[in-house]
Amino acid sequence: MSDCCLEVAKGNDPAALARDQSRAVTIRDAAREFLSERVSVKRKPQTLALYRYVEEQKIVPVLGRRKLGEVTRGDVARLHHSMRATPYMANRVIAVLGALYSWAGRRGLVPDDFNPTRRLEKFREHHRERFLSAEEFVRLGAALREAETVGIPYEIDETRPTAKHAPGRARGGSSCRPARSLPSGC
Repeated sequence: MSDCCLEVAKGNDPAALARDQSRAVTIRDAAREFLSERVSVKRKPQTLALYRYVEEQKIVPVLGRRKLGEVTRGDVARLHHSMRATPYMANRVIAVLGALYSWAGRRGLVPDDFNPTRRLEKFREHHRERFLSAEEFVRLGAALREAETVGIPYEIDETRPTAKHAPGRARGGSSCRPARSLPSGC
């Protein structure tokens, strides 16, 4: 019996299944939409740049032609493992792909609970300590000298409700409380 007949015997519509498959969104298309509709609106420019780099350079070349619903945890685990030499970037791939699938679930592009990045173990990242170069020390020293001698102009934007030094704004959390008298002998 052919696959088509088996699907009909199961009560499925093979033509509808084929239509759904042809309409399914690829990782490439979803990533493009995700960047323009979600990340560019909700994230800082530096985060957008990182997401764009990760998607264009790491995710799309490997998974871009695949349909969102066809990507398995194994596919993502293989991609992650292939990047083991750069653990930071490998972990960013998992994070960006996970965010993409969460967004796709909210948009109805995949089932809400479908996320092939879920429960994947990330690599341990080695934190790097950075030291200032001789040129950076010179620039820092010059800036500190100027701040101590001449002063650095500072303007308060009183129109912002979060302006820390706006007139009338209480300083610190404890200054709003009434003063308490200390017991004698303190």
